[in-house]
Amino acid sequence: MTGPVPGDQAPRDRIARSLDENLFVEAGAGTGKTTALVGRMVALVVDEGIAVEEIAAITFTEKAAAELADGFRRSLEDVARHDGDPDRRRRAEVALADVDLASLTTLHGFARRLLGDHPLEAGLPPGFELLDEVSSHLGFDDRWADLQHRLLDDDDLARTVLLADAMRIRPHHLRELARTLDDRWDLLGPIFCEGQRGPGQAGRRWNRVCTSHGQRAFH
Repeated sequence: MTGPVPGDQAPRDRIARSLDENLFVEAGAGTGKTTALVGRMVALVVDEGIAVEEIAAITFTEKAAAELADGFRRSLEDVARHDGDPDRRRRAEVALADVDLASLTTLHGFARRLLGDHPLEAGLPPGFELLDEVSSHLGFDDRWADLQHRLLDDDDLARTVLLADAMRIRPHHLRELARTLDDRWDLLGPIFCEGQRGPGQAGRRWNRVCTSHGQRAFH
C-alpha cells in the first residue's frame, strides 16, 4: 500500500528527470530541497554518464555542504549495491571512487578551489594560503603595529603627524581607515612600494611605510 502522492510531485519528478534544462527551485525549509538536489546529481552521474568531477553544488554553510556530500555519497552507494541496471551500478561505483572530486561546498570553498586550481590566471603565486577570519584579524593587528612604528619613526612625517594630532585625528581613526582599506584592498589603485617610482614627494614618503612589493597595503 502506497501513501498519498504529494501535491508537488510533478515538480519533484521534473527536478529528478529533466536533466537537459536549468531549473530554479523555490521551496521552504524542510520540504526536501537537498534530497531533490541529491537525486538530480545522482541521475546526472548514473543515467547521463556525467563524470563526478564535473558536478558542482554550492550552498551557504559548511553544515549544509557536509549534509549534501553525505547524501550524495549514500545515494551512490545505494545505487551501486541495489540497482538492477548493471550500467547504473558500474557508473555509481566509478563515481564513488572519485566522489571527493565533486565540488560540493560553500561559496567560499568553491572560490578557494578555483583559485587553488588556477592561481596564475588569478594573479596569485602558486601555493598561496588563505587565512580564516581569526588569522586575518591577527595578521592585521601585526601589520597595523608595524605601520605605526614606521610612521612615528620617520622624521619626514613628524610634521604630518603633529598636524593630524592638532586636527584631533587620533590613532584609532587611522586604524579604522587602515581596516577599511584592508577589507577593500581589491578596490584600491596601484600602490608604489620600495624600489618603485611613486607620484612625487607623497609617493616617496609612502615608499617608506608601504608593504613590500607583491603584498597589499596594510596587509
